[in-house]
Amino acid sequence: MKYFIYVDHPLSPHFVHLTWAKSLGAVPIKIPLNPFLQRSVLMRRDIKNFNGSDVFIVESLYSIPYLYFLKRKLRPKIISIIADTTFYPPKLPLRSVFYKLFRLNWIVDYFFTVSENIKKWAINFGIDKDRIFVVRPFSMLKIEKKEIMGKKKRRKITFIGNFTKISAANIVISIAKELSDFEFNIIGTVSKKIKNPPKNVKCYMNISWEDLKKILLSSSIYLHPMFFDPFPVSVLDAMRCGNFPLVYRLVGLSEVLKNKNVLYSLNLEYIIEKLLNTYAELSNKDFLRCYKFSKKYTKEKSIKTFKKIFNSIIY
Repeated sequence: MKYFIYVDHPLSPHFVHLTWAKSLGAVPIKIPLNPFLQRSVLMRRDIKNFNGSDVFIVESLYSIPYLYFLKRKLRPKIISIIADTTFYPPKLPLRSVFYKLFRLNWIVDYFFTVSENIKKWAINFGIDKDRIFVVRPFSMLKIEKKEIMGKKKRRKITFIGNFTKISAANIVISIAKELSDFEFNIIGTVSKKIKNPPKNVKCYMNISWEDLKKILLSSSIYLHPMFFDPFPVSVLDAMRCGNFPLVYRLVGLSEVLKNKNVLYSLNLEYIIEKLLNTYAELSNKDFLRCYKFSKKYTKEKSIKTFKKIFNSIIY
């Protein structure tokens, strides 16, 4: 049997990780976020249903106490999907104590990451490179090429983020105050943390796929000034709608985008200059290039890669 383990949290499970797991026939299991409750839930509820031949796909490492006792009891194969700050260097010193205490290197057999940077950081932590595989996420937004062909250049800039992305949203708002002749869209649950935005900033939360498409199709530039983000699907969604992306260098997409799409500083003046120069040079050809680039990252291609690697290491 295969199981997909994730913790009880508003951001879990990510639809990409759940899709990967379900493509293998894995059964989803939600466990408590509280580490002190995880062992008791395993021993009381789950352990009787498992055996050593089972394979466990785990979202992040918030479930590490659960995994530790599971590994000690049954010695199953465990695969961890890393798409968060698990190995992010500034946060690693304290976390490494936790990882070493629970013998992370022994618990997890293989790691799937969504970016090369995360893989590099995991190697630096001490994980064997042959146990780490990179698989990119995907966009599910349905857009036809003809919709991009008719796209017009507008002074509209968009950012998408959940409630953890407030630092990036604040940068966008600060830029909006300086660029009053541009319109800005902020989409996602981060919107509820924004109080009294400038008049040229519109905030959207809990919108439909159709409304998301309309907003992104009316936008020309997608700005993602987050200090770190593994491989945000929001960037792919925006590019699927023809938006020209500008992402900070520690956002996973920077690994596959061109240099002109990468921000090398989060300094306000630097980003504003980059935005203005980008907009001045922008054309409909750029919209079409972005759309075509995003089509490399489809659900079908992503699942195929994930399953191929999974089957090669498990069977």
